[in-house]
This record gives sequence, C-alpha cells and structure tokens, in this order.
Amino acid sequence: MSKAEDVWTVVLYELIKHVELFGTTNVMEYKGKEFKAFTTGLGMVSILCKKMIDDIKESMDEIHEEDCGCEDCIDEIVAGVATMGPEDFE
Repeated sequence: MSKAEDVWTVVLYELIKHVELFGTTNVMEYKGKEFKAFTTGLGMVSILCKKMIDDIKESMDEIHEEDCGCEDCIDEIVAGVATMGPEDFE
C-alpha cells in the first residue's frame, strides 16, 4: 500500500512534466511579453512543485529517524533489545 507522501510525490512530479509540456508547446499560443510571462509563471509552478517534493522527502527522513515501525527500525530495535542486560532495566 502506498503512503500519502508517495502519492503526492508522484502527483507533483507529473505536474512538473505537464508544466514543461505546456511551456514547450505554447498551448495558449502566446507571443512576445505574454509568452515570457506565461513561461515565467510556469517556471514558478515548477520550482514550487520541486520544493514541495524536497519538503516531503525531508519529512519522510525525519519520520524514519524516529521509531517509525518500518522493518529496518523494528530490526534495529530488536537487535538493541537483544544486546541489553539486566543493568539496562534498572
């Protein structure tokens, strides 16, 4: 099952691809200053999407650093508990 973060990353990536397509095909058939403004706006949307993807990745890394319950963290917890001695429970 996919997490919401994964789905949003895919959606944002696809949006970036559409923005690039709109800019290269000039779907609105703008010319001159209008085209420059159009592509500038599309560029801003693309930058925003990339920043949002970076933020999602950072938040996923932060979550993973805590006890997130994923298989790697569970293995790490189990290994840590296995090395504990009686003094650790006082």
